[in-house]
Amino acid sequence: MATITHKKALFFFASPRSPLKMIEEIRLLVTLFEGKTWDVNTQTAFGEHLSKADFYEGRITSNLDFAARDRITRGPKALGFVELTPKIRLTEAGTVLLSSKRPHEIFTKQLLKFQLPSPY
Repeated sequence: MATITHKKALFFFASPRSPLKMIEEIRLLVTLFEGKTWDVNTQTAFGEHLSKADFYEGRITSNLDFAARDRITRGPKALGFVELTPKIRLTEAGTVLLSSKRPHEIFTKQLLKFQLPSPY
């Protein structure tokens, strides 16, 4: 297991590689699935919609439910933009992000909330 010693580091997610890509993915999620349960069925359906979206640059060839979890439960959920239990919903921070003309500020604020309690 890798350790971080005597260095200052910020932890971040590798999926998606650019945080700005989260915006359209969150918008797609809440537009199609808000109020639904985040289970294998909605994850698979979200993966299908994501793979067909014009903004999505990757390829999803199998494990649609895993791809959906990878895209949503890492960055968007961890940074507090979406809640997945008991039902899928946009948080206050997510609402601000989707309507912001300066998303970098929103990402910075949420990232600091995530980083400060982090042991890394």
